[in-house]
Amino acid sequence: MVFNEQSEEEPDDPEFDVLDGDDLIPDSPTDAAGSGDGFGDAPTEVKTTFWAVVLLVDVALIGLIVGPAVIYLTGELRLGGLLLLIGLFCTGSAYRRYREFDSTTDSG
Repeated sequence: MVFNEQSEEEPDDPEFDVLDGDDLIPDSPTDAAGSGDGFGDAPTEVKTTFWAVVLLVDVALIGLIVGPAVIYLTGELRLGGLLLLIGLFCTGSAYRRYREFDSTTDSG
């Protein structure tokens, strides 16, 4: 019995490098400057507002979820209340930034 021969049931060798795999990943689109941030040619104001709102919503979610959990599970009203207030503040700030941006883009 010879082990070097390929049987009829085995598939042919793949057309890509199995160990590397770079052929399987499509190239990501980049903007004209080539930064590859996914925004293409979006204005700087749009990028800044987007990331500010994302950060504020992330902090708001953490505060709104962890704050009441701390109050309920540990009974620490000060720490839980502080986290809850931070979450509420960040929610309001994100909403305000979004509305300000939305009103400037609608009129302009």
